[in-house]
Amino acid sequence: MKRVATYNAVVFMAPVVALAVGGLLYFGQKARLSHLKNELEDTKKEISEVKAQLLKADKDFVLKRHPSEVLSKREQGLFLDMLRKFAQDSGVEITRWSNVGGSPSSTAGTPASTPAPSANGAATGKKLPPDINTVSSMLDVRGEYSKVRSFLYKLQLSPRLLTIQQAHWVRDTKDPHITMASFSLARYVRTPTDVEKQAEEQGKPIPASNDTKEEKVSPVQEPTHENKKL
Repeated sequence: MKRVATYNAVVFMAPVVALAVGGLLYFGQKARLSHLKNELEDTKKEISEVKAQLLKADKDFVLKRHPSEVLSKREQGLFLDMLRKFAQDSGVEITRWSNVGGSPSSTAGTPASTPAPSANGAATGKKLPPDINTVSSMLDVRGEYSKVRSFLYKLQLSPRLLTIQQAHWVRDTKDPHITMASFSLARYVRTPTDVEKQAEEQGKPIPASNDTKEEKVSPVQEPTHENKKL
């Protein structure tokens, strides 16, 4: 009789215990789901606020750019310093640089004292103002795909107006993680005024240019340095 009673008690209690455990699990998961839903709603609100801020930032984004720089002995050196800084910040290597149509020393990669301008308007195909000339350079850049993209992005938003042409971008045959980009980079220089010539002859700083232009543009999302497939 005792065995029968124990068996009956176990048979009776087992569903009750299972139901109780199931109920606890159900209400626990329900509470967790409710908490996750609240977090999802809060996240959606935050995303909406961030999107609104980004849209406003895009509308208000103004890029200050110098269409041209004074043609001087320091111009080319400053230009190369800018390229080196962009390359260092992006983590790429400039393996070749040369002025197109420049002197033998500049085409070999050694900066000349003054760059040799190309034909007026050669970079854009449009006629430039009479005191503006184009200086074209050939660049070879080596680095990971995303880092080369970052370098090109910096050129795009450079405070100095630059034009990229004849771009050729390939993957390194020895290391698939490395890419190599070759392109022509045009910059614009203008004939110095008498005041600017005098300042350069006296070794004084050339007065700041007053031809800065403001451009309303939609800023491109700068890529991260994560390696991506080409």
